[in-house]
Amino acid sequence: MSDKYGAALVCPCSSITIPYRDYLSNEIEFDPICSSLFVENDWVHSFYLVNASDYQTADFRSVAHAQVKYYLFSMELFQIVV
Repeated sequence: MSDKYGAALVCPCSSITIPYRDYLSNEIEFDPICSSLFVENDWVHSFYLVNASDYQTADFRSVAHAQVKYYLFSMELFQIVV
């Protein structure tokens, strides 16, 4: 384009006219479950089964404790990062 239009391609703007805060927002809301009884250790531990390996991998009971702990860890991490 510069070959075709040369010096006609000049942008005199050196600043933004509309501040970003006027049209962008980054208000973060956490899901209510993040502060509910479902993230308490007693509830999470209730998914632990000593004999979880007796169940097939497709059975939620075999992986429930690990998945709930992972979900809880993720929520804690996101709250720290934000």
